[in-house]
Amino acid sequence: MIGQKSLKKSHLTGIELRREGNEMTLLENDVGAELKKVISGVSRDKNLDKAVIVDALEQAVIHAARRSLGATADLEAHYNEDTDEIELFQFRTVVEDDDVANDATEIALADAQKMDPESVLGDALGVKVDTAKFGRIAAQSAKQIIVQKVRDAERSQIYEEFKDPKRIVLIPEQNAKKQKYVISKCRFMLALRTHASIGAYSSYVPTLVTAYSKKAQGIAVDLLGTADDFIIPIASMKSKDRLVEGFRWLIDNEEKVKNLLNRRIPSYIQGAFSAKDEVSSLFFNK
Repeated sequence: MIGQKSLKKSHLTGIELRREGNEMTLLENDVGAELKKVISGVSRDKNLDKAVIVDALEQAVIHAARRSLGATADLEAHYNEDTDEIELFQFRTVVEDDDVANDATEIALADAQKMDPESVLGDALGVKVDTAKFGRIAAQSAKQIIVQKVRDAERSQIYEEFKDPKRIVLIPEQNAKKQKYVISKCRFMLALRTHASIGAYSSYVPTLVTAYSKKAQGIAVDLLGTADDFIIPIASMKSKDRLVEGFRWLIDNEEKVKNLLNRRIPSYIQGAFSAKDEVSSLFFNK
């Protein structure tokens, strides 16, 4: 008995998407969101298939519901275009009246037959859940899922656009050693995180770093003698042209940068090993 519904109608009350710059904000509202406009708007703005947005919304509602219904609840969410709502269903297995061990996943036969007289033992009975009760905290958690799914879809689009010319290769998640090996095989590196830049520097790979903090600038000064041309603070990157200019400088000065790395990095690597030996002696050679 899959998908049997109660007569009570529920809406995606309390969840609305609004564009703010390049981000989406999930808000709690007193009225149901106009999801068709949300889906069409985000799809148009981000050039994404509407199915991606719908899937994000469905997963977000499920995530929000688990905060109230429990992690073990068997939930399914579907966008109903006719009613412009995300319909959420909780499925529970029909068991003997005295055998209900988990209210989130099981329902007594007598209770199931009140909803559907044809229910029998072993059926999976799906009942529509009112999504309005999840509240602001759950809605804010749902925002993260929606934003992340949109970002994942955008990355996938970029890959699909460039994969044929083999300009982009997606590397599966690896341990630190294997990641370092992949970095060492790069001709250039654009690093968004400090640890990635260190892996590139120590592999003698010319690297451009986009920095959120002064830490990356300090590392560049220590290793390379200057942060100029090697670091682009995020705050100063007003357009994509700044990043393109920085990378072009790196390409034009490839040999110069490699020579600089070859002169300065070995002494730092040796210093790191010496520091390791000193620390080891403190603990093991007393």
